[in-house]
Amino acid sequence: MSEKSSEWLEREVDILVQEGLISESAREKIKERYKLRKRLSFFAWSPVMILVIIGMVLASIGACWLIANIWYNVSMTVRLAFAGVLLVLSQSGIFAGLIQGKQAQLSGEIACLVHYLTLFMTFAVVEQTFYIGWDRPAYIATCAILGLPAVYILRSIGGAVVYALALLLWAAAGGMINAPLGVGSVWLMLILMMPLYGVFYRHGDEVRLSLFAWLMTITVYAVFAMVMIESDYIPFLVLGTLAVVMMLTGYSIDIRKAYGTPFRWFGRIAAMGALIISTVPSSWFGIADIKGFHWSTTGITVLLFFIGAFLFLKRVKKRFWAPAIYAAIPVLLGIETLFVRSGIYSSLPLVLSFVVALFISFYEIVQGLKPEHMNHLRFTCCGAVISHCCRYRRQYVFSFCTRCGRHYRGVHR
Repeated sequence: MSEKSSEWLEREVDILVQEGLISESAREKIKERYKLRKRLSFFAWSPVMILVIIGMVLASIGACWLIANIWYNVSMTVRLAFAGVLLVLSQSGIFAGLIQGKQAQLSGEIACLVHYLTLFMTFAVVEQTFYIGWDRPAYIATCAILGLPAVYILRSIGGAVVYALALLLWAAAGGMINAPLGVGSVWLMLILMMPLYGVFYRHGDEVRLSLFAWLMTITVYAVFAMVMIESDYIPFLVLGTLAVVMMLTGYSIDIRKAYGTPFRWFGRIAAMGALIISTVPSSWFGIADIKGFHWSTTGITVLLFFIGAFLFLKRVKKRFWAPAIYAAIPVLLGIETLFVRSGIYSSLPLVLSFVVALFISFYEIVQGLKPEHMNHLRFTCCGAVISHCCRYRRQYVFSFCTRCGRHYRGVHR
């Protein structure tokens, strides 16, 4: 509170006393309470507190430097005791947050972040003490998955961000190469994160729902880009199916809710992108040349098909035509993939994809002519530009992507 507002408050209190609305004792209590708040506010924003915070940060850096220098002289027993104490304290903090009802609060967010930090520190200590045989991706994936229950218990969006970043680091480090399920491990780790949407939804936390929707959408497509770099072919069938599922999820949400927007629009953009990729002849070479799809990729694709069919038949009722048109994209890509894998590699898949893309473009243009749907027209214009680049500059685009992929694999191997 500023000095002017404090003077105004004192004058108002005096006027209320003169008018007999409050007593003298009430005036003294108000002044005492205000003085206490003023002292606390001054203490919170004083330079002393800033110096204390800076000192604590410097002390933490010094402690880390000291531990790093004497770490290899510390006995195995002390290391394990240190890791055990950290883990017990972290678990106690999660339990205390659950008992005190700190879910979806700042203290709960801090407890979840500290828990993740403790997990990474504890397993790092164990890895340095005993040779477990983990590589970097295994270490990241283990810590990320073990910290996920705390995210659900405390309904922490900060913990979800840490899990998403860990998933991106895991994929960037080539975690799907040595994983038991191959590329399917990526989709499995994403699926482990999805029920958090239902947790936020049941508690009516629309702010966290919106943040989670954007986080999930960005994470899915960022991970897909990393998988595409590591793959021998462009898995646009999986992309199109996943995009339609996300779009149908957005359409199953009330149109007035903000947390459905990223699902609807990013799903629509990705589905159209998968269709545009299928109009480029070079994108079918890898699919025609590989011996077969990994069973986990096939299983995830079939699962997404069933989820999309359920959402379309049971949840999407009022807004029918746009979901129906875009839901046909993965069906079309699946039929074209069967043609190519059966040896019928002609211009038929390219023509079919081009005709459907042209039809969807005209549909979006008609929708965009309405004043309240201008975003549909912008979406169509951007899609037309990208399609033109893919069709007539594909040799440069794919050459650039191939070089980036080779450079990326060379750096991380």
